Amino acid sequence: MPLFTIITLTLNRDRYIKACLDSVLSQSCKDYEHIIIDSKSTDRTLQFVGEYMTQTNKCFLHTAAPLGIANSMNYGLEKAKGAYVVFLHSDDWFYNKSALEYVKNFILQTRKDVVFGPKTMQLGKFIINLRLLNVLSNYQICNVQKYWNFIPHSSLFMKTQLIRDAGGFDAKYKYAMDYDLWCRTLTKDNFAMYDKPTVVFRRHKNSASFKAGNTLEMAKEIIGISRHYFAQPRKKGPGTVSS
Repeated sequence: MPLFTIITLTLNRDRYIKACLDSVLSQSCKDYEHIIIDSKSTDRTLQFVGEYMTQTNKCFLHTAAPLGIANSMNYGLEKAKGAYVVFLHSDDWFYNKSALEYVKNFILQTRKDVVFGPKTMQLGKFIINLRLLNVLSNYQICNVQKYWNFIPHSSLFMKTQLIRDAGGFDAKYKYAMDYDLWCRTLTKDNFAMYDKPTVVFRRHKNSASFKAGNTLEMAKEIIGISRHYFAQPRKKGPGTVSS
């Protein structure tokens, strides 16, 4: 059983996916499998995936009709054999070739169910590392998470079984399904933060989170999820981001 399952969702991302795949191929840590869920791409995405698969035996391609982000991630989870899962979107990439090795050593050191690091984002020609949470304790992180989603999904590695036990991602959410999952799974004792960049999140005009209308809808979802789990009188959620 590999330590990591990398899950990549893609639909017509030929402009970006090669950088994503090359970053996986370059990893010094080979203790992973790579599951790609393609939603019937019609551009050169599958051509690049095919070329990638000739260079590795760790990649498994699954093609399905568009299912939506949450259902596609759940589909990938059904196939996952790794102890930990990370969702590396097709327009993102590993920061350097030692990223997985670094996370592996951090997991072996901390023995936590969930580990995550700073949000590393590409804005135009610049790469920015946001370490907003690194100065906070786990207790404080749990408290700020009650009001907004500050944990970057791109750098988060979670035990596969923990996600499965929680029921996976809730498909009723189009944008904030990760925040909902964090609220159901994280406690102050089951996670640890590392301080080095591992995954670069590419923010571009075609990103779902970049478009103004999507940003508004995402905010509505986050507020609704926050109220569901943490409004007074507090509802007893299945996991709770608890203190």
